[in-house]
Amino acid sequence: MKKVFSINENYLSSEELIKYLLKANVDMLYFGGIGTYIKSSEENNIYISDKQNENIRINADEIKAKVICEGANLAMTLKARYEYALNGGKIHLDSIDNSAGVNISDYEVNLKILLNDLVEKNIISKKEKNEILINLTEEVVNKVLKNNYLQPLRISLDEIKIYKEKLINIIETLEKHIEIFKRENFSIPKNSEIEIIFYKNRVIKPVLAILLLYSKIFLKNYILKNFYKCKYASTFLKHYFPSSVYSSYSEYVNSHLLKNQIIATQITNEIINNYGISFINNFKEKEFPYKITAYIILNDLINANSIREEIYSLNFQIEYQKIYDMLIELEETIKFASRWLIKELENENIKPLMLITYKEKLKNIFSKKYKNFKNKKNIGIFLEWKELFKFLPAIIYFNHKYSFKLENILKLFEITIKKFQINKLLHSIKHIKPKSRIEKNLKEEIESMIEYFVITFNEEILKTGFNENKINKSINSFLEIKKEEYKHMINETDELCKEHSKSLLQNSHISNILILNMLK
Repeated sequence: MKKVFSINENYLSSEELIKYLLKANVDMLYFGGIGTYIKSSEENNIYISDKQNENIRINADEIKAKVICEGANLAMTLKARYEYALNGGKIHLDSIDNSAGVNISDYEVNLKILLNDLVEKNIISKKEKNEILINLTEEVVNKVLKNNYLQPLRISLDEIKIYKEKLINIIETLEKHIEIFKRENFSIPKNSEIEIIFYKNRVIKPVLAILLLYSKIFLKNYILKNFYKCKYASTFLKHYFPSSVYSSYSEYVNSHLLKNQIIATQITNEIINNYGISFINNFKEKEFPYKITAYIILNDLINANSIREEIYSLNFQIEYQKIYDMLIELEETIKFASRWLIKELENENIKPLMLITYKEKLKNIFSKKYKNFKNKKNIGIFLEWKELFKFLPAIIYFNHKYSFKLENILKLFEITIKKFQINKLLHSIKHIKPKSRIEKNLKEEIESMIEYFVITFNEEILKTGFNENKINKSINSFLEIKKEEYKHMINETDELCKEHSKSLLQNSHISNILILNMLK
């Protein structure tokens, strides 16, 4: 024991022994009991409320454990978490690590509200109610474990995605719209000193965990206040309850006392757990309900939840970074497709219900051709069709507007994307991290211009002479109209794609050429 815990003394008091245990060089330090055992090196014990454990409390800079999990509340002070994370330690928050307990209590309350209502209406007896609760245990536990797998995963993904400018914008959005969110209460520095909470150019996880929680509060409150704007939300109620309960008592589930709160929570969890805290970045009141609707529709349309499930199943089979990359790419695809859809929804040019009716048609087309990836069909479909997924709303809209076969319009977009190397252009832009708001705006403008080019180019072909039997010929005939301009454009794109390092300026130059040739 002396060797394991690096103890030199032969005799120790119980308090001294506990301090050695807290400072042990181990993989994980897990806290399961009440008490605050770690403070920051700058904090004084006199200001920490847990006086009972004062004699065994250590400083964050004394910890040698690689990971800390707070199964109990307030095992560490917030400043201690920050200090530990800034020294390279892996940690979230107590409210993240032990949230499964709260989540399962939530299920218990909501199920009992429903079942008690059924008892009062003499639909089931009290004995049947108790039997139902017992039989639901495994399914509810699995739902809770899934929910609490996604939160820390999301924090890890946001650690990769959130850069300085985006972080500042998210914090400012929360400060403006949530009265109880004050950065000083969470020791979050002012904007000019924000890099204090970065470790190796990444935001520390305890800060990201706080922003995750408050982003969920913000989004849930928004949905509840603007509920009439969030269409097609009832399916989230169905997915919340265990399948056996919904199939037997759907009528009563749909009139649940807390129906709206459950739906708002489910939508919030789906969006923030998958898309991340970036969803509230650049919040605009007018477009936000359309942004929510667009995400819900596209997530369903491309079968994103099934893709994610297959990605999650690859845990411990492939490198975790590969899993992160696929999940991020999936969200970036939905984000790209949302941009055009949000504008069209806002202008009432497209009906959400019309898009949803295409789900089975698309599934049948996509299932005919996909890449083999670890025998995971949904991942294979995504990898094969991801570039077209980015333009799906426009493709569906054109199918509805021009009455050409859906598979032929898909083929038209596929050829256009390949001819102008759109996938390579978007890929080069994706890996550029903006260093300022101006660069961030420029990056988004470039993506918007490329999107505009692809959609407008293909619509012009559909309007002016699209032959479904000769799709390549239709494209070439259209290119002949501006033969020299398009030849120059394709050559410029080829040259850019050959370079290993591409700047925003170079990508901006290409996107401007694309747009100018469309406008000539």
